[in-house]
Amino acid sequence: MKTTKNATMNFKNLKGKTLEVNGKIFEYKFQTEVKAPPEEVWNHASTMAGVNRELSPLIRMTFPRVCEILCAETMERQGGSFTSWIFLFGILPVDRWKMRFEEFGPGFRFLERSKVISLQFWEHERTVFESNGGSLICDRIKFIPKVRLLGPIVAFIMIAVFRNRHRNLKKIFKSTFRMRPLK
Repeated sequence: MKTTKNATMNFKNLKGKTLEVNGKIFEYKFQTEVKAPPEEVWNHASTMAGVNRELSPLIRMTFPRVCEILCAETMERQGGSFTSWIFLFGILPVDRWKMRFEEFGPGFRFLERSKVISLQFWEHERTVFESNGGSLICDRIKFIPKVRLLGPIVAFIMIAVFRNRHRNLKKIFKSTFRMRPLK
């Protein structure tokens, strides 16, 4: 875990206005090696069905049909973002995200910065590299909780969700599995 106290970040919100965010930034990185080629991993990871398969059974995310495939063209058609409800165990609504993918590429990569009801700031970057005849899947997340005192609890939840995602990646690609949460 890497945290920075009282950090100030500037970023553009969904309407293009620059916002300043203050608070303790939580940052985590996760890596998993699978035997599937990067193209196959990316074809899975760049669909909302793939995202939900990774998040299962802890979380399910809603999405408009037009956003099934996550790419620059889809996001442009949606005006740059879409709303997703987050359901705990697929049943209980617990949060709402305004999903916004800021960058796609180079290569097999996306950078998502979404507006989240429960967070002051959220950023998720996924990159898929070729590695040992398969793929190395790297996720980096950064967030600032809206309620500062809940930071450790939110961090615990996010770590559990991403560990679950990487365990599911192992099952999806039926490969030898090496997950490395990095600090």
